Order: sequence, then C-alpha cells, then structure tokens
Amino acid sequence: DTSTIKIFKIPSEPLNQNLKQPTLQISSSSHRRITKSEYHPLVAGVIVVASADVNLKFYSLEKKMEILSWDFGNQQVIDSMSWSWDGSMLATSSKDKLLKIWDSRTAKPTNQVEAHAGAKGFNVVWLGDRLQALTAGFGKMSTREFAVWDVRKLDKSLKHQTVDTSPGVLIPFYDFANGIAFLAGKGDGNIRYYEITNDANVAYYLSQYSSKDTQSSIEAFPKRIVNVSKCEIMRFAKLSKDKVEHLMFQVPRKGDLFQEDLYPPCQDGNPAYSEQELVKSEFKPPNTIDLRPEGSVSIYDGENKESQKSKIKRENSGTVPLESDDEEEQLRQVLNFHGISNEPEPVPESEPEPESPSP
Repeated sequence: DTSTIKIFKIPSEPLNQNLKQPTLQISSSSHRRITKSEYHPLVAGVIVVASADVNLKFYSLEKKMEILSWDFGNQQVIDSMSWSWDGSMLATSSKDKLLKIWDSRTAKPTNQVEAHAGAKGFNVVWLGDRLQALTAGFGKMSTREFAVWDVRKLDKSLKHQTVDTSPGVLIPFYDFANGIAFLAGKGDGNIRYYEITNDANVAYYLSQYSSKDTQSSIEAFPKRIVNVSKCEIMRFAKLSKDKVEHLMFQVPRKGDLFQEDLYPPCQDGNPAYSEQELVKSEFKPPNTIDLRPEGSVSIYDGENKESQKSKIKRENSGTVPLESDDEEEQLRQVLNFHGISNEPEPVPESEPEPESPSP
C-alpha cells in the first residue's frame, strides 16, 4: 500500500530477533499499490513488480532504479505470473479470469483465455521447458480445479480436472526434472501431486502429503539443494501457525547408486543474462549444474543408458509386463518408474482420507 519495496538480507547464522531494518528500499510514486513482486529467475538482482495501476516494472537492485516497464493497458490486477524456460514469454493470471501469454520482446499478449469460471481468481505456473502452463483456480460451483494449457493454442485446455470443494486458493509448483506438479492450498494440511505427461490423459494423480498443521503460505526451494543420496526430488518451506518447517518429497528407492534418471541437469542459480541483455530482449536458456556428487557411481555407469533405463523400469514395475499394450498397465509402469503407488484419485465432493506423510 505504500508503493515501497523493501529488501532484507537474511544472515547465515540463526536469527535471535526480528529483522526490522531493510538492506535496500526502493520507493516509486508511479505505483498505486504493489500487488505482486518476485525476483526475475534468470537475471541477477532484478525484481519484477506488478501494481494496481496495471503495469509491470523491472527494478535493478544494484542501480536502485527502474530499468524496464510494461504497460498492460486494460489488463486487470495480476494475481500471479510465471516465466518461460528462457524468459522470452510470461504467463499471467488476473482478476478478469484471463490467462494471458506475453511476448517479452514486445510486452504484448500473444494469446489469452478465460482459464477458470470461478470468481476467486487463480494461479499459474510455467511447466519447465515445455510450451505448457498449469493453472489452478475455481469452477462455477466454487469447486477447486486445475487445467493444463498449450501456450501456443489456448482455445481449449489439454486437461481440465476438478480437485475438491475446499475454499483455499491452490498454489501450483512444478518439478521439471520428473514432470510432477504439486498443488498446495492455503488453509490446507495436504499437498497433492500429479504427473504431467505427453500422452492423451496429460495428468495422472499420484498421491498426497497430509498433515494436521494447515499451511498459511508455502514456497519451493531451488532444485539444486535437494539431498540426492536420499532420492529427494522436491523441498518446500511451509509456514503454519507458529513455525516454518521443511517438507521433503523422496522417491522410495534402495541402494547407494546415484539415481541419474531422477536428476537431469538443473538451474544452477547463476544469471543466464545481464540487465542490458534483458532490456534488449536477448534471451538465453538457464545455466545448469549436474547434481551428481563427485566420486559417486551412477545407475547408468558401465551399461548403455537406454538398456539400463529398461532395467530400472523392470525392477520398479513388479509383475506388470513392459510389453503390455493396455493403458492401465502402461500407467502403472509410469508410476512405478517414479517409485510411486497408483492410488485412486480423491472424490471431488469430499476430502480424501488422511494418509501418512510421504516426505
């Protein structure tokens, strides 16, 4: 409400008091009210700010000034935004129920669609290096739902699925390495996760994490911090009533080998391009890092990678024949490949029975 951005540096040692003095403060008289702010995922020290006067501004923390501005015209207030793999496109959700795909070179929308009919708004996440986005919002009857979209053609969703009837807003996250989307609701104690595939069904319900402690906010950690020795694929920071806890999602595999199929190269956290290249629309894919620990032995070492992949599938598929043409059997193979059981999807009219936490 004060049109001020405050940046706090969190010390490496444990805090014994609240942080009150910001490391940096940026004020702008051009903003009526800031509605959303986040770091640009590919440019160091740049914060992207959406405001109630319907524009998007890019601030350099080093220069302490605005370096770029997009005027959204008649666009409604932005609820969420998510960048494409190289930053050349931006997906936004807004109060007018529209999912819009923006071209970063022109700062103009290339496509738009009413993603969800409900009045509560929705959130969007870009699906890694795919030309797809996932939205999570509400239907006409206030049921929670999610949809998967091809950003090149928004006239019809690839998948539109009801989740349940809870009132909390769903926040989507995506693990690009394993193609798994996580849906965490504000005020919920559970997190559902789905596998996003390239087949006709698009999304498969996998399982859920359940807890008695509801989350008022949640955020995902960078992929590069996961514990590969424990087959951890995703980690969240969950804020509940009186604590912040880490939730770690792990694939149940045995052995001491590095599970290379779970860990393709991931973003290393270093900038892919500079502020000047951002302003000039010179986009590049993210820099990546190999998560394989030095001196470790991979599941692929000593064998042809493709034949080893087949071996891993056989070991994880139980009695399911790999040569089966049955779709149900193929689905089971996909889930077993990730070491996850094929549980029935929750009935939308009621919450599923609590399960033991998977993290």
